[in-house]
Amino acid sequence: MRSIALGIVLLTHSAFAVENSLGHCLYLIKQRPQKAIELYRQRYRETEEHDYEIVRTMATLLLQKASEAEDLETRMLATYGAGLSASNIAFSILEKSVESSDPNLQLVGIFFLAQMHDNPSRRALEKAATSSPFLSTRAEACYHLARRQEMHAASYIHALMSYLPPFFRPFFPQFFAASGSKESNAALRQLLQDTNALVRVQSILSVVQHQRDDFLPLIRRKASQRNLAEMEACAYALGALADTASAPILEMLANRSPMNVRIAALKSLYLLGDQSKAKDLELLALSHNAFAVQALVGVPGTEDTLYELVHTKNRQVHANAVMALLAQKDPRACPHLIPLLIDKSKDLGFRMQSSIGGAQSILKVVTLRPESTEEGKKDRLVSNMIKEKLLRSAMRLPQTHFLSVIRALLKSADKTFVPCIMGLLKNLRTEPVLTLLKEQAEALGSPLVRNYANLILFALQEPGPYKERVYTWLGTIAKGETVEIHPPLSLAERQGIDHYGLSAKEKSQLLLDTCNELLLRQDKCSLDRVLAAMETMQEKTRVALAGLLIRTTE
Repeated sequence: MRSIALGIVLLTHSAFAVENSLGHCLYLIKQRPQKAIELYRQRYRETEEHDYEIVRTMATLLLQKASEAEDLETRMLATYGAGLSASNIAFSILEKSVESSDPNLQLVGIFFLAQMHDNPSRRALEKAATSSPFLSTRAEACYHLARRQEMHAASYIHALMSYLPPFFRPFFPQFFAASGSKESNAALRQLLQDTNALVRVQSILSVVQHQRDDFLPLIRRKASQRNLAEMEACAYALGALADTASAPILEMLANRSPMNVRIAALKSLYLLGDQSKAKDLELLALSHNAFAVQALVGVPGTEDTLYELVHTKNRQVHANAVMALLAQKDPRACPHLIPLLIDKSKDLGFRMQSSIGGAQSILKVVTLRPESTEEGKKDRLVSNMIKEKLLRSAMRLPQTHFLSVIRALLKSADKTFVPCIMGLLKNLRTEPVLTLLKEQAEALGSPLVRNYANLILFALQEPGPYKERVYTWLGTIAKGETVEIHPPLSLAERQGIDHYGLSAKEKSQLLLDTCNELLLRQDKCSLDRVLAAMETMQEKTRVALAGLLIRTTE
């Protein structure tokens, strides 16, 4: 009996010791995070069991402490980490970021709040829409409330529009069109008849964007207006909304109007079934009109014309011809795509340029502002997003041609697109892709490419030394690597970009992707490896990874 009693005492003492050590981890995590993680890992080695609730709580406390830091960069990473967590646990950090005095921090908070669909996130967005001192924040919040079709979205949009001078009114039709409420529809109808032609044009484009064919009768009546921008927008809308009854109106616009209106009308007539208009568009494209070149996208049989235009010395026409040929899934675009993606001078980039009526857009080659400035960083971010769109379009080509583009990019000195490339290759998973990844996993020259290739092969569970290499890399790099995120873009800055996501810079993205892949495995060893890396990391890097810990332990 005595031995049994002693055993019970020892077991109780052991359980208390384990519980006490875990409690001590939580006590230390804010003051001495390295020590806290070390104690937790020591406990794991003794028991070979993880306590996910403790891990999650430690990560949450790390984020909370960082969100209170005086250093703006640390607070930014805390907000980013809270967003990566995709958890209501970190909601208070996102809410706090929207109340900060920094507009970029507010935009990061709103970006992640918009991905949550519950009442607390709605209230936070409403507060940002009504009380932020920054126009970009209020506009962003209104935009997301409209997209979510929240009940009172129209009221917040109206309040912001009345607060601003008339100069800003063209920005608002897209909000009302997205909202779709009775009040928003009434507001959009008023804006379609606004005294300012630019407001009317943006209202027409917003109607098309949200496929609001209930406004077609009004657009038909407006098509005969004398304002060129409005005529173009109407010509585009009638085709995009498949209004077959408007064919006579479009014929009139195609025969009598200036070039931008004529191109929009011809393309609409083609979309409505008049295939003879394809020849008219080809002739306009051959006259080196870049908008006509883009109008050939989606018109089968025009590939040879586009290929001819690829060889022009006109830089703008050349770029748009390559883009259009790529959209037509013609592999002849490949040799010409590579120089567009790899700019050796690093001074040239891309921006989307709209026509006078905003109904058509072309790729414009521009000189980028210095990278040392905030504007220059955003220039490059926008340009790179456009290039990534071109790269994703190349995925639809025959795989041998797509991989020829990928090989050229991986060999180049510019490693900007490595995270995007590896994400695309991961989704393909064919034998030629696996062969390429295995080649890159052994290649010398670029550690970023090599380590990403090992990571993707590990993620795809390919046989080989990839798991050990990932573990080794993480243990080596964790001590010195810092996480940096790209500056957030406001609604106005990302006009013309159809795919926007807040992302980390290339090496930072590799670190995040590596830890994410390990944590997704949900095995004991992988979690311990990530915690081991976090134990030796710089504080700011540890903060960003805390969000991943929360997401994968819930």
